[in-house]
Amino acid sequence: MWTFLRRRKLPSPVLLVDDGTFEVVAESFDPASSDVAVLSEAEQAGADLSRSLLLRHAVEVPIAASSLAREQLAADGYVVGERISDSASESVADASSASRGMLQLRADRTVRATGLVVAQERARVAGLAARLGGDVHGWQLLAPPPGDRDHAGYDRGDR
Repeated sequence: MWTFLRRRKLPSPVLLVDDGTFEVVAESFDPASSDVAVLSEAEQAGADLSRSLLLRHAVEVPIAASSLAREQLAADGYVVGERISDSASESVADASSASRGMLQLRADRTVRATGLVVAQERARVAGLAARLGGDVHGWQLLAPPPGDRDHAGYDRGDR
């Protein structure tokens, strides 16, 4: 009789954690580029967009607002960390940002990538950064390496 009050618990979504083995399957650092076009090109290049992927935003915020940025991004479901430089030129850019009072962050979130989802997330993060006096430089879509799901960056919260 009271079955409508009992709700079936949905399984918790898979959370991807980049362990350094993830590869970039799509990216855009051009604010004028179409997210749908970038994802289309990635799919034509062989990327499987039907599975869960890691969406990473490169965000720059004032150092004074960095804790607020971290809190607000975390409230939106992002895992926030300091941006890791991959090259010497990026290290110089990071040092330049620090001298201007800015901090480079990365915001990661597990998504099912569609043009609409990526555009909405990009707008959400860009709005937050703009409110805090910062900017978003671009986004990347990362995929775990093919193979065993239990050892490829998946965190189901049971470990």
